[in-house]
Amino acid sequence: MDLVILLKKFINIFHFHEKSRKRDIYIFSTPRSGSTWLMELIQTQPKIKVVAEPLINKELINNYHQLSKPQWRYIQVNQEDAEKMYDYFTNLSKGKIPAITYFNVFSRYHSFLTDRTLFKILRANDLIGWLNDNFEMDGIYLIRHPIPSCLSRAKNNWDYYIDLYVQNKAFCDINLNDDLIDVIENIKKNGTILQKFIVSWCLENLSIVKKIKNKELSDNFILLTYEELVMNPYKVIDMLSEKLNLEKKKRMYKKIQTPSSTTHFSSTKTKKVMKHKYDRDYLIRKWKDEINNEEEKEIFKILKKFNIDIYKYNQLMPSAKYLNFNDSKI
Repeated sequence: MDLVILLKKFINIFHFHEKSRKRDIYIFSTPRSGSTWLMELIQTQPKIKVVAEPLINKELINNYHQLSKPQWRYIQVNQEDAEKMYDYFTNLSKGKIPAITYFNVFSRYHSFLTDRTLFKILRANDLIGWLNDNFEMDGIYLIRHPIPSCLSRAKNNWDYYIDLYVQNKAFCDINLNDDLIDVIENIKKNGTILQKFIVSWCLENLSIVKKIKNKELSDNFILLTYEELVMNPYKVIDMLSEKLNLEKKKRMYKKIQTPSSTTHFSSTKTKKVMKHKYDRDYLIRKWKDEINNEEEKEIFKILKKFNIDIYKYNQLMPSAKYLNFNDSKI
């Protein structure tokens, strides 16, 4: 058995969780968007238990997750799996499943007595509506500019999973029309690698962007962009502290310049900037050096086809209506 899994099992023996009246916190995002960094900020708070990616975590799936078809991308909750999915998240929340999937026992912030669960869920944005309808949660939807996110995925030779979406009839019926499917198929056949990742990014974020525009999520849901977290971190922390009922915001102030544990996916220069000099402008601008204007224009033609307007051509920051603070600028 893997040594890390053995250690987690051993630590879990000494961990006690009793759910309080506080709502659990759910972070939803896509890979390479800053979700681990945000999770580690919130993890500094007392009595927080972290369950990272419960839908793809092999240890949890093998022992407790009895869905009929576990997969790398969760796109829809079918009727067959709904009850099992509900039981799974309920048991994780109540501590009936001994799962601390992300922790550093030597951290000054680690808690052996916890009363609130912090879920980090990637690759499952289409479940946000279902989870929001079935659980009382404090939700955060974290999104990052598609170009740096997709450049990072491409550099790490990840897959773009387009076929999982276009072959899912329920997803297509809700989110895609024939013209959009033609666009997707054309890019699959003739597009660049980066354009294919952009299509994947659009498919991953399409349904939740529509829900945000239509105001279909509860008032306990926060839209947060990576860019605003970088450029206006202290105001974001103040907002999170108030809306999520987090008591020790000074801990997050201290943690803000600490690189996340997933910086092994980042460039050497980015790691140095995060560790030694918190250059906010660099963290937001750096992708501009990796593509030219024509490539950027073609990418934003794709976003326009999907009617995703959070980001605009030749703008580093999100559109103003998606920002929480007017002074979040670069």
